[in-house]
Parts: sequence; C-alpha cells; structure tokens
Amino acid sequence: MLPCAATQPPETACTMPGRSSHEMVSTHTFMPVRLGPSPGGHPTSWDDDRMPSFEQGVEAVIDALEQGARWLVVDGLGASGKTTFASRVEAGWADAQIVHLDDFTRPGAVAWDSERFLEQVYQPLSAGLPARYQRWHWTQAEPGEWVDLAAGRPVILEGIGASDPEVDVPWDVRVWL
Repeated sequence: MLPCAATQPPETACTMPGRSSHEMVSTHTFMPVRLGPSPGGHPTSWDDDRMPSFEQGVEAVIDALEQGARWLVVDGLGASGKTTFASRVEAGWADAQIVHLDDFTRPGAVAWDSERFLEQVYQPLSAGLPARYQRWHWTQAEPGEWVDLAAGRPVILEGIGASDPEVDVPWDVRVWL
C-alpha cells in the first residue's frame, strides 16, 4: 500500500484509488483524503497526489457502503470539510444516517461525550434496535431536540476527534480530512 500520514494509528491500513472495495471494508481501515490547496492558494497538510481526492474519497466510501460497511467515521482538522464530506456520502447513499459530533460536545469541554454516544447511539444500533439521542444547542447552551436513528442503516459519525481510538466502536471505514 502507499504511505499514509504520520498521525495514522499503527494498526490501520491506507486505502488508495485502485484498491478493491473488499480491501477497504475492514475494521480499522484508514483513508486519508487529499483536500488540495486551500481557497487562498496555501497548501494544506493533505495536499498529496498519492491520496484520493475529495470526490474519490466520497466514491470510495459509497462503494464501501455497497459492500456492507455500517460504521463510518469522518475525522480531521477544523473546517476541513467533514460535514460536507458526510453530506456528500449521504446524498449518494440515501440510507446513511449522519451523527454530528457537535451534538455530543459542550462548550469548554476537553473531549466529546463518547460515553453518551456509545449508550444512546452505538449500543442500541449494534443490538439491532433503533437509537435516540439529544442534540446540543450551541447558541442557547442547552439540550436540544431528540434525533431518532433507524436500526439496520449505516451511521456516519463526523467531527474533530471522532475517530478517537479510546472509543470502542469497530469502525468499518475511517476517513481523515
């Protein structure tokens, strides 16, 4: 396989364009996605022609969904396009459900509330049951509306720090932007 980023956890493998879907759909698959130069023309940390482009990454994730991937995570730097990437995947695979990490984070918190994610989202869905979690309203600094997730449909968790290795979720695909 082609070289991956230095920040990649050691137990992961990179997936590049031209790799088969079967190689991509395995627990701990890591796929860095090339963002290219920023709008201001400054190179990003992921401006590398060896990595798939944004659109190639979306296509690869949709291919993984076609092959049975159920747990996907999109992680990366602030304002790198995580929400846009997840939305593009959802547009190409209508059965996918996006969960935003911001709904599990509070202002001033050091880390996101992964325990609540596990209890309210991962555990019920893994057991084949529907899940329900409460969003956080950042502008009002209070709990918001409840979100229902259907059982048996793929989940895309997106946000900064979403692929934290301490969170016990067997991700089928991990994307770094």
